[in-house]
Amino acid sequence: MARTKIEKNIYYDDQKKLYYVNMDYGKDGTGKRHQVQKTYHTKKEAQLALAKFKATRESAVIPCRETLAEYCGYWLNTEKRELGATTRYGYRNIIENHIVPHMGKLALKDVSRARINEYLAAVSKELSPNTVRKHYDLLNSVFLTAVQEEKVGKNPLTTIKPPKKGEVEYKVYNADQLINLFELVKGDRLEIAVGLAARLGLRRGEICGLRWEHIDMTAQTLYVCETRTQAGNSHITKEPKSAGSVRTLKIPAELLVLLGKIKKAQEEDKQFCEGEYQDNGYVFAWPDGRPYRPNYLSDMFTDFLRKKGLPRIRFHDLRHSFASLAVEHADVYDVSRALGHSNTRITEDIYIHDNKKCKTAAVEAVSKALSA
Repeated sequence: MARTKIEKNIYYDDQKKLYYVNMDYGKDGTGKRHQVQKTYHTKKEAQLALAKFKATRESAVIPCRETLAEYCGYWLNTEKRELGATTRYGYRNIIENHIVPHMGKLALKDVSRARINEYLAAVSKELSPNTVRKHYDLLNSVFLTAVQEEKVGKNPLTTIKPPKKGEVEYKVYNADQLINLFELVKGDRLEIAVGLAARLGLRRGEICGLRWEHIDMTAQTLYVCETRTQAGNSHITKEPKSAGSVRTLKIPAELLVLLGKIKKAQEEDKQFCEGEYQDNGYVFAWPDGRPYRPNYLSDMFTDFLRKKGLPRIRFHDLRHSFASLAVEHADVYDVSRALGHSNTRITEDIYIHDNKKCKTAAVEAVSKALSA
């Protein structure tokens, strides 16, 4: 015998001996109606369940059939559509290379606290603490949006303690090591990039985005106002990361001479390449005018250190080396402005907190003043 209607939204199947309750959540924002059927062994259980559902229907969450992978894609393309290309690329990498393979097939509503903890434990085995924290923050943002859109009833990350960030470790060259590096890099295509990073504290993207129009050789100044970054195979030219990063710097004499040589060499390259020269105006460029890929600059620097048998540091550590030397001999406000930090607190937290020489100098200065 077919399923029989007992009363509105309750049906009985005499073969399976079960009562079916039709729970109607109404229509969602797209106009699609959402209904769910649940089974019960007795009529009383079915009636109580239906009554409870009706009482809470207005606050009930429409069951979401989307998978985590599908919703992450939606979240990235709609909620985060205004993000910069580099940040979006990083998010997409996390989603496609980690979240989707681990638990992308799960229905959004089935992603539990336990599954999130399993995921974080798994990625912790292969990624740094800071990167794992980025995964946590991304998932938290995804589920916050899902709760707001009533796709799920609660955020499974609410009761999960955020992973601790690891301390950022960096190595620096002291003055003698930098002087040795300057000597060894003379005549190499890396020379100007090393000089800009170690003598002025420029970031990699700022070096790759530096154009001749930003340099005033007569006034001996350099204007930092553009940066080039990578997002996969794409290259993005944009303004620096913050208003404080836009700055004018005095060019030291050694660097001014080097820039003059680079400028002259590029003029010769233009004549040699004739119409094939890509005159984009970049200071750090190939002989045909093409700008270097930011990631390739780092690779070249690592390879150079290996060939010369020098202590291994990252290219970005040349900026740290500049800053570490600067805070020993200059006011922290001036150092912060030169580095393009948004405030001096950043400079202090990174470079002064562990700088024993600075601490000693400060104490000695006060002691001298008080004993005068």
